[in-house]
Amino acid sequence: MLWDTSGKFAYLKYKEIEEKQSVYLVPVQTNGLPKLPPHGITSKDDLMNAHFTVIPHSVESAVSPSLYTYTVQNTRRNLFRVPLQ
Repeated sequence: MLWDTSGKFAYLKYKEIEEKQSVYLVPVQTNGLPKLPPHGITSKDDLMNAHFTVIPHSVESAVSPSLYTYTVQNTRRNLFRVPLQ
């Protein structure tokens, strides 16, 4: 779990549920704890029923829900073998 710099949202990574890495934005209560469902989170359905906002990336750091960083890896290869003489 990651908190943004404003302290208003926690970013929950739940790899066991998602095949790709997604992050769920969980609002933080005034006592500083995330506002989770009373029975907890045990499945993807619990996350969907809680209506959390989903970011389709693995967030590394965040300032707010609209300003965050993530890494994208890109591999480029030469598909053609052109002989150089």
